[in-house]
Amino acid sequence: MSDISNSRKGALGLNIVGGVALLAAAIFFMQPQQSSTPDDPALLTLGGETLNHSELPPKLRQALERVELSAYRQRQQILQAAAVDLYIAREAEAKQESIEQVRQRLLPRPQVSEREIQAFYLGNQERLGASLEQARGDISRYLFRKKVQQQHQQLVDKLVRLEELQLLIEAPITEAIAFDLAGFPSKGPDDAKVTLVEFADYQCPHCKRTHQILKAVLPSYLDRVRYVYLDFPINRSGISRKIAEGAVCADQQQRYWDYQDRAFAQQEQLTETSVTAIAEQLQLDLPQFNRCLADEATADRVKRAEAQAIKAGLSGTPSFFINGRALELRQNLADELGAQLNQALEG
Repeated sequence: MSDISNSRKGALGLNIVGGVALLAAAIFFMQPQQSSTPDDPALLTLGGETLNHSELPPKLRQALERVELSAYRQRQQILQAAAVDLYIAREAEAKQESIEQVRQRLLPRPQVSEREIQAFYLGNQERLGASLEQARGDISRYLFRKKVQQQHQQLVDKLVRLEELQLLIEAPITEAIAFDLAGFPSKGPDDAKVTLVEFADYQCPHCKRTHQILKAVLPSYLDRVRYVYLDFPINRSGISRKIAEGAVCADQQQRYWDYQDRAFAQQEQLTETSVTAIAEQLQLDLPQFNRCLADEATADRVKRAEAQAIKAGLSGTPSFFINGRALELRQNLADELGAQLNQALEG
């Protein structure tokens, strides 16, 4: 008798649970559901609710876009290499030559001269931290690989120009970040079609090298491109933040870029005393400079730049954005930055 009673209770419990589940499902499907579009694809469902790309927190959204862009670049390189190999094979068949003969004709083995090795060493001696003889082999191999890559890219560009090659993969759609650039130091016209934003740290060795490259590359673009520098002081020493605040105060006296040049030039010797030492070297008005350093608004400007870097999901420096879209710079900053600026200006 007790078994039958327990059985009925169990059945009743199941019916109640089933009824609640059906009611919950009916209520859920009566709710308006988030629609997925090609520009805003659905990424996951959790507890019956769909999460689209646009609903991710900005930091995660940017991180996901960087992964997708990196994967796209790799696929692009693989397909371009396949296209070159296929083109060479077809040329060999058409010209009744061997594949190796055609390859040597289209992509002759590049030579690296002693002058090129010495020029590269002089331009990178500090970073290499070795004598010319110690670094010669690595430099020669690097320059050789760079020339091979340039040859391949020139052939790919030629095939695209002749409309013989078209890659059918689509670049991922990346979100343009609307940075608040008001009050930050800039070069170039405020109404430029293209805005280049850099986040950097005064104690970051890569940022120092980038600073030198930008000084060489940017001048020819500054009639059409606006360049804006934002601080992202990630070095744990705290010195980068202090130097950044010193640059803000130099900006009050219209000497921002001079202060920045000195700070990067003296990167290895920077200490907390460098903040005022650089001001003294530039013969700034020190009482005004020190009042500026004590003003909370000075630290707030650096924090405002830093907060934008964090919101954009950045974790390292230097980081670049063209019209709010992150740049994927891989090897040769000067060439790649110039190419992407040109592309943005033509777009």
